Amino acid sequence: DDILYELGKVQYRAGKYEDASASFEVCTSINPLHERAFYNLGVTYSRLGFVDSAFAAFQSAYTVKPDYGIAYYSAANIMVSKKQYNDAIPLYRKAVSLDPEEEKYLRDLAGALFYRGDYAGAEEFYSKALAVAPDSPDNNYNMAVVLLRQDRASEALEYAVNAVKARSDSAVYLFTLGEVGEKLGDFNTAITGYQGAVNADSSYL
Repeated sequence: DDILYELGKVQYRAGKYEDASASFEVCTSINPLHERAFYNLGVTYSRLGFVDSAFAAFQSAYTVKPDYGIAYYSAANIMVSKKQYNDAIPLYRKAVSLDPEEEKYLRDLAGALFYRGDYAGAEEFYSKALAVAPDSPDNNYNMAVVLLRQDRASEALEYAVNAVKARSDSAVYLFTLGEVGEKLGDFNTAITGYQGAVNADSSYL
């Protein structure tokens, strides 16, 4: 089964996803306790667009190995792709409980909470993601957006500025900076942000 597992990984890296899935399927049928094969089968199914099969494979991976954080995280991502945020959130929370310093687990849990409308919850986990990766432009941008949704533009300003400093070519970051400036009545900041967004992406005209 280890040879099939290694074969599947090489086939996946070569872009032969159907062959890789076949190798991982046989591997898991021979050894139904091979959590890494189940996980990689899920990744391969995801690449092929078989999201329900991918979810089932990730479930099998964390059933075999209950502390397999990346399997919970990947299963949660499938639920998010289907906009099933209520199903995704417990899976993200489990991944976070297993590795509370993993930035992507914290960030994507925050995102799922945001899309469910739980802005306070999203703020909590974006704060934790920022504690791990304070220079992340995405985390700074997302924190600015969460604070704006809670009518806290004065607090959002710092994060919006940080995002733009890190990625001055991002139209969406610049646009958010413009929104923050407008909310604060700081028209110089608003003009800088909105004009920058237009310069970066003419669709913002």
